Amino acid sequence: MTDLSIHPSKERQQARIALSLALVSVMVALAVGSWLPAAEGQTSGCAQPTSTEPPPGPGIGADQAADRIVTLSVDKSTVSFGGTVIMTGTLSDAGGTCIPDVNVKIEGETLGTGLSAKGGGDETNEEGVFVADVKVSASAEYTAVAQGETKEDPEVESTPVTVMSKVAITAQTRDLSPERGTKIEVSARMKPSYPGSRAVLQRKRDSGSGWGKVKTDKADDRGFLFKVKANWKGKRVFRVTWIKSEGADNEPGSSNRLKIKPTKPQAKGGRNGGRNR
Repeated sequence: MTDLSIHPSKERQQARIALSLALVSVMVALAVGSWLPAAEGQTSGCAQPTSTEPPPGPGIGADQAADRIVTLSVDKSTVSFGGTVIMTGTLSDAGGTCIPDVNVKIEGETLGTGLSAKGGGDETNEEGVFVADVKVSASAEYTAVAQGETKEDPEVESTPVTVMSKVAITAQTRDLSPERGTKIEVSARMKPSYPGSRAVLQRKRDSGSGWGKVKTDKADDRGFLFKVKANWKGKRVFRVTWIKSEGADNEPGSSNRLKIKPTKPQAKGGRNGGRNR
C-alpha cells in the first residue's frame, strides 16, 4: 500500500521553493531597473513639472511666450564705475522643466539718460542655467531676453534687475607731510568725468564721526583741484566726494583717503634771524 501521508509535506516544500524563486526574480528585476537609463521624457538634472494641470491651449498667449519663463539675478546691486557684476538666471517651461541650448542675451538701459547700457549673453546649459559677466559703467536696469526656438517664435523677457554704479574718484597730493603753514593742493580725477559738476573736499571730524566740508570745486577737463593751508597740528584725514548732477547715470562716490600730517616749521636763518655779527 502506498503511504500518502508524505505528499502534503512535499507539496508545501515545492510551494516554498517556488515562492523563493519568485522573490529572487523580483529582487533581480528591481536591481537591474535601478541601473537602466531614464525612460524617454524623463530628465535627471532638471526639475520635473509639479502641476497636473494641462499645458496652456492655443488661446492662452497666442505667441506661446507664456510657455517659457526666464529669471535673472545679480551677485552685487552696487558697484564702482567699471566694476564687474555676475548675472545668472534660468530658462524653463511653465511646469519648471529646464530648457537647454538657448541663447540668452542681457540688455541694459541707463536710469538717468535712458541710453543703452552694455550687457552680455550666454547659452543655457543642461540645467537651463546661463551666466554672464557684465562690466557696469552706469546705473541701469538689466533684462534677460531668451530667443525663441525658431525665428518666428517670440522672445521672452525676465523681470528687470537694477544695478547702481558709483563714480570712481582718485585723490592725491604731492606731499603728505608738508611744512606747517604752507599751502597744499589736493587734486582728484573721476570716471566718468562729468565736466561742470561739483565735488567737495571733506575732512574727517576730530570726534571721529562724520565728515566736515572744507571746500567745493567744479570739474574741468583735468578733474578737481583744492588748495588748502596746512596750518593744523597732528594728522588730518581728507577725501573728495562727488555731488550728483541732475540726470546723471551714476551715483555719488567718495575717493580714497589722504592722511596729511604737517611738520614743524623750520627756523628761518638760524639764531638771531640769520644776522652776522
